[in-house]
Amino acid sequence: MSKIFRSMALAAVTTAFAVPANAAPTVPVAAATPATATAQIVDPLSLTKTQDLNFGTLIKVTGMASSHVVTINEADTVTCTAELLCGGTTKSAKFDVAGSPNQIVKVYVAPTTLNGPGGATLAFTPTAASASPLTLSTGGLASFAIGGSITVAPSTFSGVYSGNMNVTVDYN
Repeated sequence: MSKIFRSMALAAVTTAFAVPANAAPTVPVAAATPATATAQIVDPLSLTKTQDLNFGTLIKVTGMASSHVVTINEADTVTCTAELLCGGTTKSAKFDVAGSPNQIVKVYVAPTTLNGPGGATLAFTPTAASASPLTLSTGGLASFAIGGSITVAPSTFSGVYSGNMNVTVDYN
């Protein structure tokens, strides 16, 4: 008899857990407004250098006592300070970018080192105030210029200093 009683008790407990006492029936509900899925496809960007940057010729005056910053702006104008004379052909770096029409593009330029004679170096700090962000035309094109600055010290060796400027563009 106890086996029958145990079986009946087990069946009652199993039934109690299988069907909740106050379970409400479920009804599927749709959103009042359906969600929209969107994908924007853009053309790959291309970047072409059209002109290298050139500070021109910088002449240290006799008895130069301190370091001086030389800058070139995006309009190719070099600014020299006291104790330096600037001359020669000056040019900012120029680039063309192509991609999808009317898209916004960011320009990134990393500082770099210009290498000179005998292991001498100059730190180059780029500036591209008008370059980033820029909006591509209805034809998907834009141009920009990059200027920058270097510091010339009394101990800076004479000679040609050069280095590669890393410029990248990406959609905003």
